[in-house]
Amino acid sequence: MASLVDIANFALGEVAEQTINTLEDSVKPAREAKRYIKQSIREVLAAGKWKCAREAAVLSQDATAPAFGWQYAYELPADFIRMVRFNDVDPDAVLNDLFEIRGTRIETDESICKIVYIEDLVFGDGDVGIMPPLMVKAVYLNLAAKLAWVMQQNRTLKEGLEEAAERALRRAKATDAQDEFMPLVDSSSTSQWIKGRIASTNG
Repeated sequence: MASLVDIANFALGEVAEQTINTLEDSVKPAREAKRYIKQSIREVLAAGKWKCAREAAVLSQDATAPAFGWQYAYELPADFIRMVRFNDVDPDAVLNDLFEIRGTRIETDESICKIVYIEDLVFGDGDVGIMPPLMVKAVYLNLAAKLAWVMQQNRTLKEGLEEAAERALRRAKATDAQDEFMPLVDSSSTSQWIKGRIASTNG
């Protein structure tokens, strides 16, 4: 399991910089790694539907309804990064909009809001140690690409690391997607979209 310091040192190694003991060290590599590491992790989290970072929640309806367009609003969790499932539905698998995210709220016509989402692993008590090795590689190469310019002013190195980070991200996502199965639609679901879908399928 890689810690924040491990990730920082992997990235610093890619740009031929000295390793650090903690992100609080009073040296430039530590200062710059600390400056960019959380953003690097969040960028990778936002790019996939990582199994290791999934969290589930049933959201409480906000007392203030949307001004227009949708009937209900729900406050997003503070550690929300990206939606994976909404009321038993993968939003990427349907053509019609099921909800809209505005600021820190979800607005929808659904009277219940159950979500599976990607949590921010560097927010609060989040744990980056749960990231699998290929995801860690995507993160530290992403961080290294940022450090290549601030530490070395080397545009060629920066661009090469950006390409390597993109390849690592694709590989990590492909591996993470293996053995992913869509659950059967629950006919007892309260989702109006699901009820309509079941009705149209049955005749």
